[in-house]
Amino acid sequence: MNAEVRYAQDAALALSDLLQALNEAGIRICSFDTTNTQWRFVFRQHDVSKGVKIVQEHSSTVEYEYYAAMLSFIGCRDLDYLRSQLNDLNQADGPVYESVTSIHMLSNRVDISRMLDEMMSLVSQGKNHSA
Repeated sequence: MNAEVRYAQDAALALSDLLQALNEAGIRICSFDTTNTQWRFVFRQHDVSKGVKIVQEHSSTVEYEYYAAMLSFIGCRDLDYLRSQLNDLNQADGPVYESVTSIHMLSNRVDISRMLDEMMSLVSQGKNHSA
């Protein structure tokens, strides 16, 4: 979910208020990234409707999409290799989000078991690639 916000001197305070409201509503944030003019959140599917409503109270424009799955890769040795492979593999399917220690891939694929097998192959190749 993406939310556009007006730049303000108190952008950090506005974000803090939003995070508190989401927490009080029991909405789990799977991933988020923020700037002074945009907030990007990944919520669990059953929290999206409630989360969007709360975010709309704190921002001007909210856009959201549904995805079938989110795969998180945590603590991979070679994040650069994995990032490039995921972007190549997933470019038509869904976005890839990153934090300092992990990569999260959103997908609309319905063959989740096959996708997990493919991802394990990529991670294994990354081990060999970085050795």
